Order: sequence, then C-alpha cells, then structure tokens
Amino acid sequence: MGHWLGDAYRVRVVDTGREPLFLLLPGLLGSFLFIRISARMIRRGAKWWPGNVRPGGTHIHHVVFGQVMMPAGGVGAFAVRGGGRVAYDLLAVLFGLGCGLVLDEYALVLHLEDVYWKEEGRQSVDAVILAVAVIGLLLVGQAPLGGYVGGRSYRSYPVAAVLVAFVVLCLMTGKVWTGLLGVMVPLLAVVGALRLTRPASPWARWRYAAGPRRMARAERREDGIHRRFTAAMTAAGYSVVVRRERGVGAAEWGRLAALADAWRRWRGGVEPGRVGDAGDGECVVAQCPDPRGRARAVLAFVPWGPDGLALDLVWRDRESGRAPVDFLLTEVLLRANAGTPPLDGVRRVSFNLVRRPSEPYGPRRQERYLLFERRAELPRVLAAGALAEGLRAKRRLLPPPPTPPPTPPAARPAEHGR
Repeated sequence: MGHWLGDAYRVRVVDTGREPLFLLLPGLLGSFLFIRISARMIRRGAKWWPGNVRPGGTHIHHVVFGQVMMPAGGVGAFAVRGGGRVAYDLLAVLFGLGCGLVLDEYALVLHLEDVYWKEEGRQSVDAVILAVAVIGLLLVGQAPLGGYVGGRSYRSYPVAAVLVAFVVLCLMTGKVWTGLLGVMVPLLAVVGALRLTRPASPWARWRYAAGPRRMARAERREDGIHRRFTAAMTAAGYSVVVRRERGVGAAEWGRLAALADAWRRWRGGVEPGRVGDAGDGECVVAQCPDPRGRARAVLAFVPWGPDGLALDLVWRDRESGRAPVDFLLTEVLLRANAGTPPLDGVRRVSFNLVRRPSEPYGPRRQERYLLFERRAELPRVLAAGALAEGLRAKRRLLPPPPTPPPTPPAARPAEHGR
C-alpha cells in the first residue's frame, strides 16, 4: 500500500512538477484549521490557550501575518536561483500558510469590519472551500476555462472568452458558487447561466423588471427552495409554534426565560430582558422545539403599525447552529402570507428593528435624505415618513359620526285601582 502511494505521488505530483502546488494545500488547510481552533478557544475564554496578539493595546488580526507570509513565499519563489527542490517546497508551504490566514479573514477584508462571528463571516469559509476545490482540480490536471493554458496558439482564446462570458453571466444571475466553480468546470457555468435567475440578483433587476412573468417564475422557484428547507427541517422532527404572548402561560414563560438566560450566559446570546409581561399581549412569540420537545430557538416580534410585525429578540441554542432560526423566520413568513392564525392580517414583517442586533439579522444602516422646499413643510414630511414606516396610525379624513345614545323605553302610565 505504501509503495503504491509513493509511486502515485512520484508519477502524478513530482514528475509533473506539481509538488509545490501539492505542498501549498496542506499549508493552507493547516493554518486555516489551527486559526479556527484558536479563535474558538479565545472566544470560550480558555485560560490555558494564548490570547489575542495586542502589542501596545492594538489588536492585530491574523490576516496581517498572512499578508506577510504570502509576499515572503511568493517573492522568495521568484528570487531563488539554484536552491534546489527543497527551497521551492518550503516556500510553497509558507505561501500556503499565508493563504490560510488571509482567506480565514476574507470577510473582514471584504466588508472592512470585524464580521468573524456574524453571518457575513461565513464568506471566509466559502472562500477556503473554493480555494481548496480549485487547487484540487489543478492537481488532477484540470486546466481552467476548458483547458486554456495560453501559448502562441490562438485557437483556445475564443473558447476561453466564451467561457468567461458564461462565468460572468452566472455571477450576475446570483449563482456565485456555480460561477466560481465554473472557471474550472465550464459545464457548471453554462448550466448556471442558462437556468432561471435568482430574484435578488443584479440580472433580475436589470432584465426582469419589464418581464413580470419571469420575475414571478424566479420568485416561485426561490419560494420552492425555502419550502424544501422547511420540509427537511420538519422531516428531521423539528416543529414551529407561533402564538401571541397572551396565550403563553407563566410556567412556560419561566422555562423559556431560563433557557434564554442559559444561552446568553454560556454562548453569548441575547439578554432575555422583559418576558411574559402582561402589557405585551399583542406581541408574537415563535419557538422551534426539537424532536424531544426542547426549544432550540425563540423569536419575539412586536407590532409594527396596524398590519405589521418587527423582529425584536432572537434567542437560540448555539450548539444547534442557525438552522432553527432560519426555519422559524421562513415559517413565520409563510404563515403570514397564508393568513394562518395568529398571523392573519399581518401584511409586513421587518427584520431590521432588532433591540440588540443578533447576526445575521441586525440592521444595516443606510443614510437617507429628506428633501423639502420650505422649513414649514418639515413637520408634514416627518409625519408622512412616520406613517410610511408604521410608526403612527393613519387617521381618517373625516371623523366618524357620533353614535346617538340609546333611547330609554317610554315609561308606561301607572294604573290606579278603584
């Protein structure tokens, strides 16, 4: 067995000149896994694990160390002359170590903020998976863009240009994974570009605005994806319970508050705050029990105008991941759309008014400007904005006529006896 692996490594990796590329892969995976474990240990507060690097009180992210290792390995590989195969192999490992550290904080570089433990931080894991997939395809001899390797022959240039167009079109239709993997497997890019566009993609905004039927088909397809997700969660034994707060008993409120407090204390969850208050009867509570009946996620919605709800609190068990919360949100939207009690009459659901932002449902701040000609119009503009946001109820143009008081029955005259 060992001889067979050694011969395969020599024939497929060493003799083909791919040994530096092969050694780059374990360097990338090793640094990524190590820094992920280190970040979790630091977050859990393990006393025996070294903490963050803070010289002079400045927190240095590990992407900085990767940015040093990558130029050192890359420039060193160009600068080495006659150093032998060992020097190139060591520089490849160094470059891979730097790649792992940089890609682990790819989301931080993309958003220019620390989103490591937020939903946007998932993009770093996606970037590492994509890099590993591309390196693996290169190791097995798969050239990008249908075998394009350059050279003096111009035959491969038109094919490569057409495949690049398909990749770009696939990215514009919202299929990021399919488009990026299509660089190495062109069939994926072609299929992704020809299939229906995702409704939130730039291509849908540009091309489907004048075609409501296509947009409706795209939305139905996206809705089908969400329904399959909820069906998978239901098949796994999870369920959803949606009630108004007035329908939740005091004993159950105590149990939910204890769970939320445990999640907050040990997993950094949201502060339970005021739960079960008698004045919050119109608020909506949704919980996701697991197959054993234990709540894995709890959401609280507050009224938003006469026909809306706004997400207020998110409590979840960190060991269960984010799937129960996504399941709850999807079910709330589907039930509100179907008019299922107690969500009948709900026409709007907002995820932006969170009391304490909880990834990934926190508000994304965006500046808005109100234009008006005269200062005297400012109160009317503010009132219209409050009405549009559901912060004030719409008043009638004419007050309803007063209801006349009921007329007491006429008293019958008393009969006098003789």
